Amino acid sequence: MRNQNILNMEYRCEYLIVGGGLAGCSLGYLLRKSGADVLILERLDAKRKDKLCAGLTAEYGKEEFISIFGEPVWESMAPFSSFRLIEQFGGKEICWTGNFFEMPRKVMDNTALQCYLGSGGRLIDHATVRTIDADAGKAQCIDLNSRQEFDVSFSKIIGADGALSTVRRLLTGKKPDCAFAIEADAPFCGDKGVIAYLPHSVGYNWYLPRGKDATVGCICLHHAGYDSKEITSVCLKEMEDFCRNMGITPTGKIRGAFLPSGLDVLLRSGKRSYFVGDAAGLISNITGAGIQYALLSSRLLAEAFLGGTPYEEAMRLITETVLKMAKNAKTIQFLECFTILAKGTPAR
Repeated sequence: MRNQNILNMEYRCEYLIVGGGLAGCSLGYLLRKSGADVLILERLDAKRKDKLCAGLTAEYGKEEFISIFGEPVWESMAPFSSFRLIEQFGGKEICWTGNFFEMPRKVMDNTALQCYLGSGGRLIDHATVRTIDADAGKAQCIDLNSRQEFDVSFSKIIGADGALSTVRRLLTGKKPDCAFAIEADAPFCGDKGVIAYLPHSVGYNWYLPRGKDATVGCICLHHAGYDSKEITSVCLKEMEDFCRNMGITPTGKIRGAFLPSGLDVLLRSGKRSYFVGDAAGLISNITGAGIQYALLSSRLLAEAFLGGTPYEEAMRLITETVLKMAKNAKTIQFLECFTILAKGTPAR
């Protein structure tokens, strides 16, 4: 579905999903497989948008993706497999072994989108919500190109529209608590990933290989007291120092984005409104795990809608862990860095 002749039109659907990224399309695909009527609104061009994300996932992220889309779809994305992840701090490092997978996030997002559209799901891109009456089950929406307004009647509305979720702001009256990250493409310089903890802030730099190239970035998990310009400056300086130490120069444009802090997870608001992925505030401090949580929350919400375990109950262990890690992020990072200094070998 494209934005044609929507003036004065009213759409009806069982599930209105705002956000056509990995979380939204995964949820939409699962609901469509059950025969549900689903409509996704995407603020940007769904096929062209490129979300800031390091693209790293561990075995559990792979398992979640396969549980939703199947192993052939996973293999079609040609993920780059790495068995070494280096943690660094203070000139020392520890090597963790495991099966880690990296790929451009756009590849995964586009794959989920094509699966959703292939299942008969409806999509309107360059559109978002302006007002939501959850009790009446109606959203006033706008086409961002033409500025034409249209209404959508729904049984359920799901915010899958990122850390600065418009749906969440409209329903709760406040913005979610967020962290900040920057990222750029970089040349391939070895098949081991590197996580280097920041010396003066809670957060880390990363270098993650993707086979033909890599991504580098910096995330500050807590930045109380900084304004947006200051936190951007902090991230830029930290990433510049990291790249210099790694001996690499970013090859792509440096981009910035807000990510959840994990301090205010919200899975639902009222009887008709739900949140998944970044919009729900799901992140694992220190480890990230955004891909895993986007997939997991979407799968568990779909199962709840289809008669399974209630969403909040199914997610309880995850939400408790996310909040606990967010509240104790400084302590967790201190212990990680202490372990590296005590047991690690000199960084090469």
